[in-house]
Amino acid sequence: IGRAGELEIPFDEGNVRGICALSNIFSLNEECLSTAAAQDEGACLEFETEYGTYKLTLGKNELPSAVQILSSDYRYDISIDSIALS
Repeated sequence: IGRAGELEIPFDEGNVRGICALSNIFSLNEECLSTAAAQDEGACLEFETEYGTYKLTLGKNELPSAVQILSSDYRYDISIDSIALS
């Protein structure tokens, strides 16, 4: 169980792997790239990692606009509305 003040979050292997899968979005590399295809104004890239399959959709200016993470334990559909670099 994770605790922060009075908040308790139960952790099991699936939860921890899901958290790792989310943070792994920023570590995808060419070695894990399984497919790439042009799509309208962007592209769709698919990566296979130990945490599952990542489907990354690139939109305008080749920036990520959406990510799907699929595994037997979890499914995440993430929309990327903006990216700010500083």
